Amino acid sequence: MNPKLPKVTITIPEEKGPVDYECYMTIHLYQNKRTAIKLMHPEEGPMANATINLPDVPVIPENHIILKNCDENKGMAEAFQKAGIGRIADKGPYALLEVTHPAVLEAIEQLKKEVEIPKPASKKQVEHDIV
Repeated sequence: MNPKLPKVTITIPEEKGPVDYECYMTIHLYQNKRTAIKLMHPEEGPMANATINLPDVPVIPENHIILKNCDENKGMAEAFQKAGIGRIADKGPYALLEVTHPAVLEAIEQLKKEVEIPKPASKKQVEHDIV
């Protein structure tokens, strides 16, 4: 757990009603070198795979991630924005989030330094490909 990374509060529906869980982030790379973020709870363990890897989207812009924002992850983009991780650049079932939080950007950059990453596409191209 990186103490510099912001915590994200997610709401999980349960029998007695919705419950908020404050989670910490773990940042990894998918096999195709895109950013993968998982949310973990200190007592409950893994809570959500926040990001989704869409290999058919050729390349996403630098400092952007794709969040699964539907089904069990409904509201994920808003939770990331509320936590100060970034701003929603394109909202939908697969939301594009521009990451602006310095510690998150630093953690992602550290991972990417370990591998060769292709240059990002333009934001306009990605928004078109996601929609």
